[in-house]
Amino acid sequence: MSLLQGLLALALALGLDALLGRLLPAALGYFDPMLVVVAYFALRRSQASAMLVGCAGGLLHDGWFHAAVFGVSGFKKTLEGWVVGGIATRIDLNHLPGRIGVGVLLSIADQLLDVGLYRLLGLRVVPIDPVRMLLRAAATGLLVAAIFPIVDRVSGHDASRALGRKA
Repeated sequence: MSLLQGLLALALALGLDALLGRLLPAALGYFDPMLVVVAYFALRRSQASAMLVGCAGGLLHDGWFHAAVFGVSGFKKTLEGWVVGGIATRIDLNHLPGRIGVGVLLSIADQLLDVGLYRLLGLRVVPIDPVRMLLRAAATGLLVAAIFPIVDRVSGHDASRALGRKA
């Protein structure tokens, strides 16, 4: 069932990305739905599942939208899933401030890794706009925090039962 959930989450994120690109192309600079999927699997599942979902999501994103340097997004999202999944196994980040923090840090790391990897490959890089970076980070953090309760409601996941508490 987890494989099916991962594929469904990736399909929804890719569809949302395509829909945003069609309806509001300027919004693509401020939202990355694939980061939300990586954050969810890193916080709720395991480090390995976050890496696999990140790799698959990044490669799908590269194949669908950015065929110029195929694999860069897959590498970035795999690395981000590995780091966040590793931290989440040691520190409980599955609460509102933790989710917002993970979304913010994932977004900032994604943008910095993008610049670093493109420079490593010897390609031209557009300078980072700090205001745009912070707006994207805030939007991703809020989106990650908003998605968790929606997924919980749809899937019937009860956080108090998952933690072994009585409701």
